Amino acid sequence: MDKFIVITSLVTALLLVIAGGAIVYSSSPGGVAYSSEDAQKIAKDFVASESTFKYDGMTDTLAIKSCTARTVDTYEVIAEFTCRSSGYGDRTEKMTAQVLTPHEAVITVEKGKVISAVMDGQWDMMTQKAIEGPATMPRLDGNNVIPTIPDGPGDKPQL
Repeated sequence: MDKFIVITSLVTALLLVIAGGAIVYSSSPGGVAYSSEDAQKIAKDFVASESTFKYDGMTDTLAIKSCTARTVDTYEVIAEFTCRSSGYGDRTEKMTAQVLTPHEAVITVEKGKVISAVMDGQWDMMTQKAIEGPATMPRLDGNNVIPTIPDGPGDKPQL
């Protein structure tokens, strides 16, 4: 009888451990949980492979300024870096001002993938195009979407 109790207790404990692991594993869709560190690495790799940075970005200036969790698997990462000339994207064959140009990129990483990337509020890093209107790339504030709308005539969009 004592063996039965011991074996039953061991099996019950094992089932509880397996069930606990399954709950933790399944807490994220697809069973994969992404951390802030994962999002920062993904964002940094994205910036390093983007045309503006590849053209003349200074590797030693690329840094993560902040990383904010927006949902369980969604992070807003702000990266900064400096280029050796003005402009965005691949500027080969274009005239550019030879001036150190600081950039700030707001990158949204969801479930391990970049879903939005905007540089200086002006350049869509995913489409490699200038942002046409001020309300085209909203930012997240908690669970609220904040449109980038100018305050008044001649004002720049608030980001």
